[in-house]
Amino acid sequence: MTAQNEESRSIVEGSGGSESRSRAVAPDVAFKTIGNETRLAILDALWGPMKSGTMRFAELRRTVGMRDGSQFNFHLGKLVDGGFVEKVDDTYSLHQAGARVICTLRTGYLTDHPEIEAFETAGRCYVCEAPLEARYEDEMYVVECSGCDRLHTRGWFPPNVLTGRTPEEALLVGERAMKASIALTVAGICSVCNGTTVRTLSRGPSDVPVQSGILDVERDGGIRDWYVCSHCSAWVTRSPGDAVVDHPAVVALYSNHGVDIRTCPRWELPWTIDTSVLDVVSEDPFRVRLAVAFEGDERVLTLDEAFDVVSVE
Repeated sequence: MTAQNEESRSIVEGSGGSESRSRAVAPDVAFKTIGNETRLAILDALWGPMKSGTMRFAELRRTVGMRDGSQFNFHLGKLVDGGFVEKVDDTYSLHQAGARVICTLRTGYLTDHPEIEAFETAGRCYVCEAPLEARYEDEMYVVECSGCDRLHTRGWFPPNVLTGRTPEEALLVGERAMKASIALTVAGICSVCNGTTVRTLSRGPSDVPVQSGILDVERDGGIRDWYVCSHCSAWVTRSPGDAVVDHPAVVALYSNHGVDIRTCPRWELPWTIDTSVLDVVSEDPFRVRLAVAFEGDERVLTLDEAFDVVSVE
């Protein structure tokens, strides 16, 4: 057994005294294993959408395009030992670790760093009524006011979202993905690693449980809830307005005016951003009142500490 195999394999006791084989690879060993052009090509070949999921040695070597069989076998063996590829009899298939490597590469996060200059998007600033502008840089989209530079929303999406889409289309795709990520995280499941998230209610900047250069004190320093993964430390935050977007009273309010709120990006919903529509009416128990207005019609919702609606006026 090689030194790498010694590092990556161990026997652990299972329940009832039975033994099970556990594979543990140190992060530096794992990155060293995949840090090779041929090995990445092998993973990509096994991931190919036209494949059945398994390939024999000769077919895999032809697909990768490597003539030297001994060298190819060496690289393939490293992937098997490292837990990225599984060998069953004379066929090879991807382990989840190998699939994750290729998925990450195909997002473009590691290799592509495009930027899109500011362009006008739908919606108006809830403060000065100037048009809103969106831009994409550092793998993040930002929507802010073209007049007062007030931040309306921001979020991450991978560079591959831009492929085959206009900037406007990519922006909406990123927004939909961010909504799904927030919903999963609020349910207690980290959207990055599936770890457990912990919720914190903030009432001011001193309560914010995370530190990040992208935080906006004016926007993020008020009444919000924060969800931080206890495993990978990924986090999301939402306002009381974000929490009631799908509430029946709010959905009906917009529906009465012929608008499906599910199609509206957050920057077109000023009450999800504007802190002036919030009013703390009780500290114990905690209650906050939120005014949701649209085209002269209004609903006033009272939320508890968990941002659940307790009454609608």
